Amino acid sequence: MPTNTDIAAERANSNINARDLTFTLYGEDGAYRRKLAFERADKDQAFEKSKKFSLMDRDKLYDEAIRMETVVAQRLQEYGYNNSKDIQTFLDRGYFLSAVFLGVHPFAIHFGGFIPSILGQGTPEQIQEFLPKAECMEYIGTYCQTELSHGSFVRGLETTATYDKSTEEFILHTPNLSAIKFWPGGLGRSCNYAVLMAQLVITGKNYGIHPFMCQLRDLNTHQPLPGVEVGDINYKFGGNALDNGYLILTHYRIPRTHLLMKYAQVSPDGTYTRQDVPPQIAYLSMTFLRTILVTASASSLAKAATIATRYSAVRRQTANRDGIEPQILDYQTQQMKLFPAICTAYALHFSGAALQSAYNDILASVGNGDMSRLSELHCLTSGLKAYSDISSHHIEVCRRSCGGHGYSHASGIPDIYQQNVINCTVEGESTVLYLQVGRSLVKFLKKADSGEKLPPALAFLSESSPPQQSLP
Repeated sequence: MPTNTDIAAERANSNINARDLTFTLYGEDGAYRRKLAFERADKDQAFEKSKKFSLMDRDKLYDEAIRMETVVAQRLQEYGYNNSKDIQTFLDRGYFLSAVFLGVHPFAIHFGGFIPSILGQGTPEQIQEFLPKAECMEYIGTYCQTELSHGSFVRGLETTATYDKSTEEFILHTPNLSAIKFWPGGLGRSCNYAVLMAQLVITGKNYGIHPFMCQLRDLNTHQPLPGVEVGDINYKFGGNALDNGYLILTHYRIPRTHLLMKYAQVSPDGTYTRQDVPPQIAYLSMTFLRTILVTASASSLAKAATIATRYSAVRRQTANRDGIEPQILDYQTQQMKLFPAICTAYALHFSGAALQSAYNDILASVGNGDMSRLSELHCLTSGLKAYSDISSHHIEVCRRSCGGHGYSHASGIPDIYQQNVINCTVEGESTVLYLQVGRSLVKFLKKADSGEKLPPALAFLSESSPPQQSLP
């Protein structure tokens, strides 16, 4: 199909080198791999791009998402990308899925939460035991933290893991309605395992939140195991290919060795030992997911802004004195809608990339025993994740800028909005996170006021803190 003449003229008038910009966004190697993934997906007969996902009922949408994820996994193995410790495998998988399917996938938390939890919280022996089975998807997992009545306030979780030293087992239990695990992605239908966060109790003493490797379904029949009630929470505002679920545990037993013991251990006789590490160490999986949400918001906004800008270049409205209908892109009111959206998409993209880099650096430091920057990481991920909620506002503005056509599913923007708007809630509601960031900033400002050296991302507070004034 030939390119629209108005689009072609706009591109010809631009002085931006598209190739250089692409390299700036993704890096030269990343841009090449992204382009290769899109080209391979476009030519692959297994990906039927003619299917109208927005018109499918939920069961068909879920089935199609599972089929596509299975094909992507097969293709990645064929192309040699099958190492979960390799960030490039993670990125290439994302490139493929972006090329063939819009939205969050049933195995998203398996790769984004479950496997990182094993790597980040497990001992070398546990990683050796669990990781290969997770990589080949014999174990399909999720990350079970949020409960019906507790989300961002992790210390308030009510699910218990009580140690029984007579059998060397933990007894996992949902004590009441408010303690039901609710919302974990992939829990509803897909997963057979979970990394589950629960209050560790030994001889009546509560040792706080710890991660447990927990089998939920039979590996052969996929039926829930005795003591496990698990199911799908059904339709949501958007993202319905992802089977968010609920979980009720009734005195359900797991082996002692299924406590992920990198930082805390329970011996057979019930002796509890813990390394001298900050409590934030237990939430690294949630922190990682927040970094992903920032870049996901940038991507969603970029798609909506691209659609709206291209539409504005080809749509003409209201003849001028010469009888010519100008492109609506030339109207200042339209530019006031689109330009902030475009700028914000770039800002979120580069902020997300910097956040991912900071996460990798701090994670490497943690691996070497340096926990000093975990508070900085919490502040950065919470703040940027909360701010990325602005993407939903701009996506809605982009939809409105397309007039009635923006309201049609054919524009693509309604689906983008539905998929993106959850980001303001998942992994920490934005208002709560802003308050947490504010509290963290006050703490860092007090440190700066007392002359302490601040971590790199927050060093600017030292410059803004008057030395002659002490904070209360």
